[in-house]
Amino acid sequence: MTYHIEILPSENADLDSVGQLIFDSIHGLAHTHYSKEQLQAWAPEPYAGDAAKMRFAGQILFTASDDSGLAAIMSLTSNAHLDFAYTHPRCSGKGAASQTYSTLETYALAHDVQAITSDVSLVARPFFEKRGFKILAQNLPVKNGVGLTNFSARKDLI
Repeated sequence: MTYHIEILPSENADLDSVGQLIFDSIHGLAHTHYSKEQLQAWAPEPYAGDAAKMRFAGQILFTASDDSGLAAIMSLTSNAHLDFAYTHPRCSGKGAASQTYSTLETYALAHDVQAITSDVSLVARPFFEKRGFKILAQNLPVKNGVGLTNFSARKDLI
């Protein structure tokens, strides 16, 4: 399937819809790797309103859409950190994330980015490794008082 991909600054995006997709992705896909307590700590509610504006401020958003709405979202910070990478559960395994990431990497190369870093979840790790990211370290960040395993990753582009 081919998705409609958009690249836009966060202030021009529908951040409430982005926040809902992230929430749906975490609760709909990550349950295979994280407990209910961890999912609730990670995403107790969707990003929305001023909290979403603050959290996404200064980032470039890469979105994939289909006839049902947002399918995937990724974001890139000014220091080439891939901050958010989420797929809606209805689109999991259907190419939405792959197409979104391909667009993000093409954008990064066109803007002379030498490497992309990210902190990837247990769920996302295989996706990133398949695209050439190297795992640098395992982390145990605490979110809302609960530890969540993730991994620092990096992909050299140049």
